[in-house]
Amino acid sequence: MLKRLGMAARVSKDGVTITGSDMVFNYQQVLRQIVYTNRKPAYYLNRVFKLTCSELNGRFTSNEYVQTLTVIHPQPKEPIVAHATINKHNVELRPASVVSRDYIPSEHLNLVASGGSHAVTIIVVVCVGFLLFMIVLGVIRIRAAHHRNSSEEAQDSEMTWDDSALTITVNPMEVGNNINNNNNDTTVKALSLSSHWG
Repeated sequence: MLKRLGMAARVSKDGVTITGSDMVFNYQQVLRQIVYTNRKPAYYLNRVFKLTCSELNGRFTSNEYVQTLTVIHPQPKEPIVAHATINKHNVELRPASVVSRDYIPSEHLNLVASGGSHAVTIIVVVCVGFLLFMIVLGVIRIRAAHHRNSSEEAQDSEMTWDDSALTITVNPMEVGNNINNNNNDTTVKALSLSSHWG
């Protein structure tokens, strides 16, 4: 087929190189005719095949197409036990069906039905109880945060200086004596004290 299409093939340890100027369809036909045989399958479990195409004597090269083949070794079948071939058990497979209430006592059905409803009731009660617990816990935390804020405000108000009860009364007689004595130090002290507290 290669000679008919005007192609040449070269086999090396790196792979097979097919050269020649022809159409893509003919190259596909040649690739389909290639047969790979592995004479040592125990040594080569995985084989990787790479395909690249080029045009104009290698000027344009395609991307590399990679195909990996895995060798699967067939397992020998286990020998059949002698008595397994003699005794054949036939089991009739029937489609699944609902058992009629005629065969089951009604007391048993009531017990089964009530047992299931009790389990659902218990689960619902536990879920509602947990929900109520979370709501109560949230309310307690909100109140505690509010109480904490109000107590901090009360502590801040206790720490502020109350100027309303503080009044400084200056004895006018003493001020007059100080003026008469020309003691400027006490006058300056009195004025600075009143300006500081006022």
